[in-house]
Amino acid sequence: MPELVKPVRVAIIWDFDLTMSEEYQQMPLVRHNFERLKTKHNMETPDDYFKEWDKRRKCGFADGLNYMGQMLDDFRDGCIKDLSADALRNFGAQIRLSPGMPEYLQRVKERWAHKGVNVHHFIVTAGIKPIVEGSPVSIFVDDIYAGAYAERDGKPFEIMSVPQAFQKIEALIQIAKGDRLKRDIKMPYGQYAFSYRNMVILGDGFSDRPPMGYGRGHGATCVCVYKADDWTEYERAKGMIDWAEWILQRDYSPGSSTENNMDTIIRRIVERTCDFPPKLLQDYRNNRITHQPTLKHVEMHLAGCNECTGYIPMNHVQPIPRMK
Repeated sequence: MPELVKPVRVAIIWDFDLTMSEEYQQMPLVRHNFERLKTKHNMETPDDYFKEWDKRRKCGFADGLNYMGQMLDDFRDGCIKDLSADALRNFGAQIRLSPGMPEYLQRVKERWAHKGVNVHHFIVTAGIKPIVEGSPVSIFVDDIYAGAYAERDGKPFEIMSVPQAFQKIEALIQIAKGDRLKRDIKMPYGQYAFSYRNMVILGDGFSDRPPMGYGRGHGATCVCVYKADDWTEYERAKGMIDWAEWILQRDYSPGSSTENNMDTIIRRIVERTCDFPPKLLQDYRNNRITHQPTLKHVEMHLAGCNECTGYIPMNHVQPIPRMK
């Protein structure tokens, strides 16, 4: 890799649940209060609590609001004993993280810092901010965009915020501009804190599609992760073909295929020289270009550009083959 004239800033944007973790972030809280919740909701296992969220979703509650509202109702009924920010942080410390987390976050920063690349981590999740703050990953991230309860006398009394799927785009814009207050301010692109082309967006599924679609259209690299060595999850992840260009296993252990491929992604960002409009590449990949001169222009560029050619296909990392 050539020597860099000035440090390059790379932003890695993480979803949390099933991207950095092996379980939903609410599960420690549900397990802790399970006996009371079981009686109220007639549940057999903690996983059954998700059915209560689905009931609210079917009634028209938006994603995020459905589970936060259910938890708030159960707190008021005494089925959840403590829903304060401090209690949520304690539950966050109990979340089962993905292999290699949180050490990978520090390791990738240190490895690329030696090459003049400043790697920054951000979390954008429809989860609850105090839970994420209490998890071991929080000390390695620059900022967390997540939901929260409003508290009075140390007790939650209403939902204050929750980033729904399309609101994650708003978080990307704020990260790119470097300040929440600059979200709606017109700025020269050269003054952005992070170029979209220097972003890597990681997620696991449906709620990550809007930010990935927006990000790719502006030049970001998008990665869908799935449970390591799980063929069912791998097949599900392949449904992200219109949004992500990489499918990687949810294993960030030293020397893992995911760590190696993440280094490849960062290297491509750092060494990139082509500034062909990423929106045209995105539209070409999704067969949305109907203007024939534009289509020919894109195809001629791809025929002679190795950097942009690598943008078109999806890069798969499959689970270990099944034993016969």
